[in-house]
Amino acid sequence: MERPEIYTDNYNSLEEWIELRKRNEEFVYPQFFVPFREWMKDIEQKSDMEIKELLRILLQPYTLGVDTVDTYEFYKEYVQDKVNKEKNLQTYELCMNQLKYNERIYRIKNKQEAWEGLTWVLPLLNINPMKALKALGMYFDAECIYMPDDRIYGISDAMDIIEEKYIKSASDKNAYIFSLTSRESEILIAILYEALGYKVNLTKATRDGGKDIIAEINENERKEKVFVECKLYKTCELKKETVRALGYTMLSEEATRAVIFTSGYATKALKEMDTRIQIFDMEEMILLLNANLGERWYADFERLKSNFMKEMS
Repeated sequence: MERPEIYTDNYNSLEEWIELRKRNEEFVYPQFFVPFREWMKDIEQKSDMEIKELLRILLQPYTLGVDTVDTYEFYKEYVQDKVNKEKNLQTYELCMNQLKYNERIYRIKNKQEAWEGLTWVLPLLNINPMKALKALGMYFDAECIYMPDDRIYGISDAMDIIEEKYIKSASDKNAYIFSLTSRESEILIAILYEALGYKVNLTKATRDGGKDIIAEINENERKEKVFVECKLYKTCELKKETVRALGYTMLSEEATRAVIFTSGYATKALKEMDTRIQIFDMEEMILLLNANLGERWYADFERLKSNFMKEMS
Protein backbone atom coordinates (compact mmCIF):
# COMPACT_ATOMS: atom_id res chain seq x y z
CA MET A 1 0.00 0.00 0.00
CA GLU A 2 1.45 3.35 -1.09
CA ARG A 3 1.57 6.13 1.45
CA PRO A 4 -0.21 9.45 0.77
CA GLU A 5 1.80 12.28 -0.71
CA ILE A 6 0.02 15.05 1.22
CA TYR A 7 2.07 16.45 4.12
CA THR A 8 2.01 19.67 6.11
CA ASP A 9 5.09 21.89 5.76
CA ASN A 10 5.60 22.84 9.42
CA TYR A 11 8.41 20.31 10.05
CA ASN A 12 11.63 19.35 8.30
CA SER A 13 12.91 16.46 10.39
CA LEU A 14 11.69 13.54 12.47
CA GLU A 15 12.61 15.44 15.65
CA GLU A 16 10.50 18.46 14.63
CA TRP A 17 7.57 16.24 13.72
CA ILE A 18 7.79 14.42 17.08
CA GLU A 19 7.85 17.74 18.95
CA LEU A 20 4.72 18.95 17.12
CA ARG A 21 2.94 15.67 17.84
CA LYS A 22 3.93 15.77 21.51
CA ARG A 23 2.33 19.20 21.73
CA ASN A 24 -0.68 17.72 19.91
CA GLU A 25 -0.60 20.46 17.29
CA GLU A 26 -3.80 20.31 15.26
CA PHE A 27 -2.43 21.15 11.81
CA VAL A 28 0.10 18.37 11.40
CA TYR A 29 -0.16 15.58 8.87
CA PRO A 30 0.51 12.74 9.16
CA GLN A 31 -0.37 12.42 12.81
CA PHE A 32 -0.07 8.69 13.45
CA PHE A 33 2.74 7.42 11.22
CA VAL A 34 6.27 8.56 10.38
CA PRO A 35 6.08 11.09 7.51
CA PHE A 36 8.97 9.71 5.48
CA ARG A 37 10.34 6.17 5.75
CA GLU A 38 13.89 7.38 5.09
CA TRP A 39 13.75 9.19 8.43
CA MET A 40 13.83 5.77 10.10
CA LYS A 41 17.15 4.62 8.61
CA ASP A 42 19.22 5.59 11.70
CA ILE A 43 16.63 4.45 14.22
CA GLU A 44 19.09 2.05 15.89
CA GLN A 45 21.23 5.03 16.97
CA LYS A 46 18.42 6.59 18.99
CA SER A 47 18.14 6.01 22.72
CA ASP A 48 15.59 3.73 24.33
CA MET A 49 13.77 6.81 25.67
CA GLU A 50 13.63 8.47 22.22
CA ILE A 51 12.32 5.28 20.61
CA LYS A 52 9.55 4.88 23.16
CA GLU A 53 8.60 8.53 22.76
CA LEU A 54 8.12 7.91 19.04
CA LEU A 55 6.23 4.65 19.56
CA ARG A 56 3.80 6.37 21.96
CA ILE A 57 2.82 8.66 19.07
CA LEU A 58 2.43 5.79 16.59
CA LEU A 59 0.44 3.60 18.97
CA GLN A 60 -1.70 6.10 20.88
CA PRO A 61 -5.51 5.80 20.93
CA TYR A 62 -7.32 8.12 18.55
CA THR A 63 -10.54 8.90 16.74
CA LEU A 64 -10.62 10.11 13.15
CA GLY A 65 -13.18 12.54 11.77
CA VAL A 66 -15.01 9.71 10.02
CA ASP A 67 -15.28 7.69 13.23
CA THR A 68 -18.79 8.77 14.20
CA VAL A 69 -22.12 7.08 14.79
CA ASP A 70 -23.33 8.92 11.68
CA THR A 71 -20.81 6.87 9.71
CA TYR A 72 -22.54 3.72 10.96
CA GLU A 73 -25.93 5.00 9.78
CA PHE A 74 -24.43 6.06 6.43
CA TYR A 75 -22.92 2.60 5.99
CA LYS A 76 -26.28 0.95 6.65
CA GLU A 77 -27.92 3.13 3.99
CA TYR A 78 -25.08 2.38 1.57
CA VAL A 79 -25.47 -1.37 2.07
CA GLN A 80 -29.26 -1.14 1.74
CA ASP A 81 -28.87 0.75 -1.53
CA LYS A 82 -26.40 -1.86 -2.76
CA VAL A 83 -28.83 -4.66 -1.87
CA ASN A 84 -31.71 -2.88 -3.65
CA LYS A 85 -29.64 -2.68 -6.81
CA GLU A 86 -28.25 -6.21 -6.66
CA LYS A 87 -31.34 -7.83 -5.14
CA ASN A 88 -29.08 -9.82 -2.81
CA LEU A 89 -30.41 -10.06 0.75
CA GLN A 90 -27.50 -12.29 1.76
CA THR A 91 -25.07 -9.41 1.14
CA TYR A 92 -27.09 -7.17 3.46
CA GLU A 93 -27.23 -9.73 6.27
CA LEU A 94 -23.52 -10.41 5.97
CA CYS A 95 -22.60 -6.72 6.14
CA MET A 96 -25.00 -6.01 9.01
CA ASN A 97 -23.60 -8.92 11.02
CA GLN A 98 -20.11 -7.54 10.54
CA LEU A 99 -21.25 -4.20 11.90
CA LYS A 100 -23.19 -5.80 14.74
CA TYR A 101 -20.03 -7.36 16.14
CA ASN A 102 -17.72 -4.45 15.25
CA GLU A 103 -15.88 -3.32 18.40
CA ARG A 104 -15.01 0.02 16.81
CA ILE A 105 -18.71 0.86 16.40
CA TYR A 106 -19.33 -0.27 19.98
CA ARG A 107 -16.58 2.03 21.26
CA ILE A 108 -17.85 5.00 19.24
CA LYS A 109 -21.40 4.54 20.52
CA ASN A 110 -20.05 4.46 24.07
CA LYS A 111 -18.03 7.66 23.54
CA GLN A 112 -14.67 5.89 23.65
CA GLU A 113 -11.75 6.30 21.25
CA ALA A 114 -12.53 4.53 17.98
CA TRP A 115 -9.02 3.06 17.80
CA GLU A 116 -7.63 1.70 21.03
CA GLY A 117 -4.13 2.51 22.18
CA LEU A 118 -1.35 -0.07 21.93
CA THR A 119 1.25 1.61 24.14
CA TRP A 120 0.81 -1.21 26.67
CA VAL A 121 3.28 -3.24 24.55
CA LEU A 122 6.13 -0.84 25.45
CA PRO A 123 7.13 -2.61 28.73
CA LEU A 124 7.75 -5.76 26.66
CA LEU A 125 10.46 -4.11 24.54
CA ASN A 126 13.25 -4.60 27.06
CA ILE A 127 12.01 -8.00 28.20
CA ASN A 128 10.68 -9.82 25.16
CA PRO A 129 10.32 -7.63 22.05
CA MET A 130 9.11 -10.60 20.01
CA LYS A 131 5.97 -10.69 22.17
CA ALA A 132 5.46 -6.99 21.44
CA LEU A 133 5.66 -7.72 17.69
CA LYS A 134 3.23 -10.62 18.01
CA ALA A 135 0.79 -8.46 19.98
CA LEU A 136 0.80 -5.79 17.28
CA GLY A 137 0.33 -8.47 14.63
CA MET A 138 -2.64 -9.93 16.51
CA TYR A 139 -4.21 -6.48 16.86
CA PHE A 140 -3.83 -5.96 13.13
CA ASP A 141 -5.50 -9.32 12.41
CA ALA A 142 -8.42 -8.43 14.70
CA GLU A 143 -9.04 -4.95 13.31
CA CYS A 144 -7.76 -5.05 9.71
CA ILE A 145 -11.20 -5.14 8.02
CA TYR A 146 -12.07 -1.56 9.07
CA MET A 147 -8.63 -0.28 10.02
CA PRO A 148 -7.82 3.15 8.55
CA ASP A 149 -4.66 3.67 6.54
CA ASP A 150 -3.17 5.87 9.28
CA ARG A 151 -3.25 3.01 11.76
CA ILE A 152 -1.96 0.49 9.20
CA TYR A 153 1.04 2.71 8.43
CA GLY A 154 1.58 3.46 12.12
CA ILE A 155 1.63 -0.19 13.16
CA SER A 156 3.90 -1.03 10.25
CA ASP A 157 6.32 1.72 11.32
CA ALA A 158 6.18 0.58 14.95
CA MET A 159 6.93 -3.03 14.05
CA ASP A 160 9.86 -2.05 11.84
CA ILE A 161 11.27 0.19 14.59
CA ILE A 162 10.96 -2.55 17.22
CA GLU A 163 12.64 -5.09 14.95
CA GLU A 164 15.48 -2.73 14.03
CA LYS A 165 16.14 -1.39 17.52
CA TYR A 166 15.36 -4.29 19.82
CA ILE A 167 15.88 -7.43 17.74
CA LYS A 168 18.43 -6.83 14.98
CA SER A 169 20.75 -4.68 17.07
CA ALA A 170 24.07 -6.54 17.61
CA SER A 171 26.41 -3.78 18.93
CA ASP A 172 29.05 -5.46 21.14
CA LYS A 173 27.09 -8.65 21.77
CA ASN A 174 29.45 -10.74 19.66
CA ALA A 175 32.33 -9.78 21.93
CA TYR A 176 30.21 -10.48 24.99
CA ILE A 177 29.38 -13.99 23.81
CA PHE A 178 33.08 -14.65 23.14
CA SER A 179 33.82 -13.54 26.72
CA LEU A 180 31.63 -16.33 28.13
CA THR A 181 32.97 -19.69 29.17
CA SER A 182 31.61 -22.74 27.35
CA ARG A 183 29.41 -23.55 30.33
CA GLU A 184 28.07 -19.99 30.49
CA SER A 185 27.16 -20.08 26.80
CA GLU A 186 25.22 -23.30 27.44
CA ILE A 187 23.39 -21.65 30.35
CA LEU A 188 22.55 -18.66 28.15
CA ILE A 189 20.98 -20.87 25.48
CA ALA A 190 19.17 -22.92 28.14
CA ILE A 191 17.65 -19.67 29.45
CA LEU A 192 16.61 -18.85 25.87
CA TYR A 193 14.76 -22.16 25.57
CA GLU A 194 13.04 -21.58 28.90
CA ALA A 195 11.80 -18.25 27.52
CA LEU A 196 10.48 -20.13 24.48
CA GLY A 197 8.37 -22.29 26.80
CA TYR A 198 10.52 -25.42 27.05
CA LYS A 199 11.45 -27.36 30.15
CA VAL A 200 15.23 -27.60 30.01
CA ASN A 201 17.83 -29.94 31.41
CA LEU A 202 21.48 -28.92 31.28
CA THR A 203 23.62 -32.04 30.75
CA LYS A 204 26.92 -32.67 32.53
CA ALA A 205 29.83 -30.58 31.33
CA THR A 206 31.63 -33.66 29.96
CA ARG A 207 30.50 -36.78 28.13
CA ASP A 208 27.17 -35.33 27.09
CA GLY A 209 26.98 -37.42 23.92
CA GLY A 210 26.95 -34.34 21.69
CA LYS A 211 24.11 -32.57 23.48
CA ASP A 212 24.53 -29.78 26.02
CA ILE A 213 20.85 -29.14 26.63
CA ILE A 214 17.71 -31.26 26.46
CA ALA A 215 14.68 -29.03 25.84
CA GLU A 216 11.24 -30.59 26.07
CA ILE A 217 7.71 -29.34 25.65
CA ASN A 218 4.45 -31.24 26.00
CA GLU A 219 1.46 -28.95 25.57
CA ASN A 220 -1.68 -29.94 23.68
CA GLU A 221 -0.53 -30.83 20.16
CA ARG A 222 2.98 -29.47 20.67
CA LYS A 223 5.28 -32.26 21.79
CA GLU A 224 9.01 -32.00 21.28
CA LYS A 225 12.26 -33.32 22.63
CA VAL A 226 15.09 -31.16 21.31
CA PHE A 227 18.82 -31.78 21.70
CA VAL A 228 20.84 -28.56 21.72
CA GLU A 229 24.60 -28.24 21.31
CA CYS A 230 26.61 -25.04 21.79
CA LYS A 231 29.91 -24.52 19.99
CA LEU A 232 31.93 -21.43 20.89
CA TYR A 233 34.56 -20.68 18.25
CA LYS A 234 36.27 -17.38 17.47
CA THR A 235 37.54 -18.21 14.01
CA CYS A 236 36.85 -21.90 13.46
CA GLU A 237 34.43 -23.42 11.02
CA LEU A 238 31.80 -25.80 12.36
CA LYS A 239 32.78 -29.34 11.39
CA LYS A 240 30.57 -31.88 9.68
CA GLU A 241 31.73 -34.46 12.25
CA THR A 242 29.98 -32.40 14.95
CA VAL A 243 26.73 -32.40 12.99
CA ARG A 244 27.00 -36.10 12.20
CA ALA A 245 27.69 -37.04 15.85
CA LEU A 246 24.69 -35.06 17.08
CA GLY A 247 22.54 -36.78 14.45
CA TYR A 248 23.59 -40.21 15.77
CA THR A 249 22.86 -39.20 19.38
CA MET A 250 19.51 -37.78 18.40
CA LEU A 251 18.55 -40.97 16.57
CA SER A 252 19.66 -43.33 19.34
CA GLU A 253 17.86 -41.38 22.08
CA GLU A 254 14.70 -40.66 20.06
CA ALA A 255 14.80 -36.87 20.04
CA THR A 256 12.37 -35.00 17.81
CA ARG A 257 15.05 -32.74 16.37
CA ALA A 258 18.35 -31.09 17.22
CA VAL A 259 19.85 -27.60 17.18
CA ILE A 260 23.45 -26.36 17.07
CA PHE A 261 24.36 -22.82 18.12
CA THR A 262 27.78 -21.80 16.87
CA SER A 263 29.75 -18.58 17.07
CA GLY A 264 31.95 -19.96 14.30
CA TYR A 265 31.29 -20.28 10.59
CA ALA A 266 28.76 -22.72 9.17
CA THR A 267 28.63 -23.29 5.42
CA LYS A 268 25.34 -23.48 3.53
CA ALA A 269 26.10 -27.11 2.69
CA LEU A 270 26.62 -27.90 6.37
CA LYS A 271 23.35 -26.23 7.32
CA GLU A 272 21.58 -28.44 4.79
CA MET A 273 23.48 -31.62 5.67
CA ASP A 274 20.79 -33.05 7.98
CA THR A 275 17.22 -31.70 7.79
CA ARG A 276 16.59 -32.82 11.39
CA ILE A 277 19.35 -30.52 12.67
CA GLN A 278 19.03 -26.73 12.61
CA ILE A 279 22.20 -24.64 12.80
CA PHE A 280 22.21 -21.06 14.09
CA ASP A 281 25.28 -18.90 13.54
CA MET A 282 26.29 -15.90 15.67
CA GLU A 283 24.00 -13.39 13.93
CA GLU A 284 21.00 -15.71 14.11
CA MET A 285 21.78 -16.54 17.75
CA ILE A 286 21.79 -12.84 18.70
CA LEU A 287 18.50 -12.27 16.85
CA LEU A 288 16.88 -15.03 18.89
CA LEU A 289 18.33 -13.74 22.17
CA ASN A 290 17.21 -10.17 21.43
CA ALA A 291 13.73 -11.27 20.43
CA ASN A 292 13.06 -13.52 23.41
CA LEU A 293 15.19 -12.17 26.27
CA GLY A 294 15.12 -8.46 25.42
CA GLU A 295 17.64 -6.27 23.63
CA ARG A 296 19.79 -5.89 26.79
CA TRP A 297 19.96 -9.57 27.73
CA TYR A 298 23.75 -9.35 28.04
CA ALA A 299 23.45 -6.67 30.77
CA ASP A 300 21.05 -8.91 32.68
CA PHE A 301 22.83 -12.23 32.14
CA GLU A 302 24.36 -12.54 35.61
CA ARG A 303 20.95 -12.24 37.26
CA LEU A 304 19.37 -14.60 34.73
CA LYS A 305 22.19 -17.09 35.25
CA SER A 306 21.85 -16.92 39.04
CA ASN A 307 18.10 -17.55 38.88
CA PHE A 308 18.57 -20.39 36.40
CA MET A 309 21.18 -22.16 38.57
CA LYS A 310 18.89 -21.89 41.60
CA GLU A 311 16.13 -23.56 39.58
CA MET A 312 18.48 -26.34 38.53
CA SER A 313 19.77 -27.05 42.06
